Amino acid sequence: DGDVTIGGTVTSSTVDIASGATLTHDLQVGTDAVTVTGTGTLTGATLDTGDSLLKLNGVTVNDVTVSVASNENKGIETVTADAAITTLTLKEGTKFALSSQLTITNALTLNSYLIKRGAGILHTASTTDIEGAAAPGAIVVVEEGLWTQAADATGKITINANGDLQMDTGNT
Repeated sequence: DGDVTIGGTVTSSTVDIASGATLTHDLQVGTDAVTVTGTGTLTGATLDTGDSLLKLNGVTVNDVTVSVASNENKGIETVTADAAITTLTLKEGTKFALSSQLTITNALTLNSYLIKRGAGILHTASTTDIEGAAAPGAIVVVEEGLWTQAADATGKITINANGDLQMDTGNT
């Protein structure tokens, strides 16, 4: 029920964080799927292999870093309850499989790819910048469901030279 700091390695495949609690740890998501559930807060998570799969269920994660490109059916997933990521740092491309809403609170810069799948909603609450000029081939693909941008977001969505946004038929 209280805040917890972990200095070592988390080996459990499921971490449950109680309402109002904060788990202070940079969770390293390796080749096994890790589910973070509850209504509390995790301070950080890093997807450090192509087979990393971070499943979020109701939780808020302050900082998520994708350091290696995600393989097929890997990346970030929402399970059943809405989840949030305050800051998402994409050093490489990733995939979202969303069955509920995932909110990204801070500005999002894409230098590679982001593929959104599933009926859930990707909601960005700040500036989204698809950096094709700095990284030719930067692309966002919305295959299923919705991508919404907060009405009061500063800067909205910017697609730079060589950047690309693809929406499959019937998606918004």
